Parts: sequence; structure tokens; C-alpha cells
Amino acid sequence: MIPLQRWLVTLTSLGFGLYHPTLGLVMLLQDKYHEPLLVIFSIAIYLAVLVPSIAAYSSLRLPIAQTLANLVAVGTVPLLMQAQLDLDQKGFATWYVAAMATLLTVTAIRQYVWLAWAGLAFLWIEVLVWHGPGFIVSSGLIGALLLVAAGSGLAIGLASTTKAAEALAAQALATARKTAAKSAARSERQGRLKETLRGTLPMLRKIAAQNGNLTVSEKLDAHLLEAELRDEMVGRDLVDALVRDAAREARRRGVAVSIVDDGSLVGASQDLCERIRFKIAEVLNSTSTGKVTVRSPKGEKWLVTVMVSQPGSESAEVFLKLPGDF
Repeated sequence: MIPLQRWLVTLTSLGFGLYHPTLGLVMLLQDKYHEPLLVIFSIAIYLAVLVPSIAAYSSLRLPIAQTLANLVAVGTVPLLMQAQLDLDQKGFATWYVAAMATLLTVTAIRQYVWLAWAGLAFLWIEVLVWHGPGFIVSSGLIGALLLVAAGSGLAIGLASTTKAAEALAAQALATARKTAAKSAARSERQGRLKETLRGTLPMLRKIAAQNGNLTVSEKLDAHLLEAELRDEMVGRDLVDALVRDAAREARRRGVAVSIVDDGSLVGASQDLCERIRFKIAEVLNSTSTGKVTVRSPKGEKWLVTVMVSQPGSESAEVFLKLPGDF
């Protein structure tokens, strides 16, 4: 459905465009032409290309086929009309000049500026060859030039506005996607945190029932639960099921694991986050001793660092910097 604003523009443009063939019909009724059928045929050609050029097509830019049809009309209608006019006929008898200028203006507004100017040049040539330079003013060629120039300026403004609107829409879409991704990630983290908290309840009940007197195995389980809860709270986007399982098993082997998300993954694609988490899990699974520290620092060229260090060693055994194109 065409919006009200476009209806107004369409009706106004059609009203202006139909004014010229109306003048032609008036001249026809006054017997100003030698061949009335050629006049009717010329008006029919003009209307056949003007109406769709103004009222059809949803996009601002005309299809190239319609644009070429407009240029064919500009090349045909003046020849048909001039073939039946006396050289001294002026005024409304040359309605077709303003009509072709209107058609070329519509062509320019609908994003074919250079083709419109090419058509205008051809229109000038047709009229000047027929009657000579002295006929420029009385034939309406000056008005045609000004009309196409105005249409070209409007076309440039519309193109700039359209590009700005498209850029704004793309930015809004990207923002909406990021917001949706953040909301989804936040919901997922909250769900994981609730699940982890639910998993701690049996252990908390056991600690309360036994007054803290736990076996070695139970103490290890409590330690692992506490570490997993901490990972969910401070690890955020760095933690998924794969990383959680790898960290649990690494801790069971005696590896100290620290996972801290400082926010560098905010806005990163889901695919990139998954690749990074897979690499973190890979390092955790391959480490049997020492400490694994995973961070996502803000303000760096890389998104995540993964470091494996051993007690008493001054240098890291593994130190990975995972960039944004990882």
C-alpha cells in the first residue's frame, strides 16, 4: 500500500504531467495540426511512459527498461509532432517540448540523472534542427533545461537522504542484534547460575547436617562447586558447558583455574566466542599441573589471554593471545 505522502506526490506529478497533453488536445480541436492521428499517437506514447514512471515501482530508482522507454519517447514524439507543424507555429502547439522535459525530469528524480541530460540534449537537437536557434525561447527549451536541472538537484538530495536512511537502518539493525545477543547471553548466564546454585543446595544441606565435618571427597566436591559458582559469576562469556567441564576435570587433577571476563567479548560474534571457548577448553584439558589463568582484558588488541604457569617458574609454560580474527 502506497503511503499517503506518496499518493500526494504521485497525484501532483501526474496532474502536472497531464497538463501538457491537455494543451495538445486543445490545439488539436482548433485544427492546428496537419495529421490529428499523429497527435493522438504522440499523446498516447507520452502517457504510456509517463504514468508508470511516476506511479509505478516501489523503489526510487526506475528499472532500466522503463528509463530506456522514456528516452525512446523523447526521440520519437518530437519527430512525430514536428512533421505536421508549420515552421511559424509557436505557443501551445509545441506542448511536446514541455512534456518531454517533464518526462526527463521524472527520469532524473528517479536516479538516472545523466541519461535525463542526454535525453535533454537530444531534445534540443531535434527542435533546433527543425526550426533553428531562433526558436529556443518560444519553443520552451529554456524551461525544459531549468526543469531537468531542478529534477537533477532533487535527485541528488533524495539519493543522499536514501543513503543516510539506509545507513541509519543498518546501524539500528546492528544495535538491535547486539542488544538481542547481550540479552540472550545474559539470560543464558542467569540460567546457568541458577542451575549451579541449585546444584549447591544438596552440598550446603550436607555441610549443615554434618556441622562441617566432611570427608576428603566431600571437601573436594564442595571446593569444585564453589569454583564453578565463581566461574559463572566472574567468567561470564568465557564459560560454557565445554569450558565448565574442562575446568572441573582440570581442578580434579590439581590444576588451579582462574577464569575472569572483563568484558572484551561484548559484541563479538557467537561463532568467534565458540572458537575461543573451544581453545580455552583445549588448553585446560591438556594441562595436568600448575595454574591456568584465562582473562578477557578490555582495551587490548586481543580479546582473550590464556596462560599456563608452573610453581617456581618465572616464565609461562603457555601464553596465548587470542585476537578478534581468531
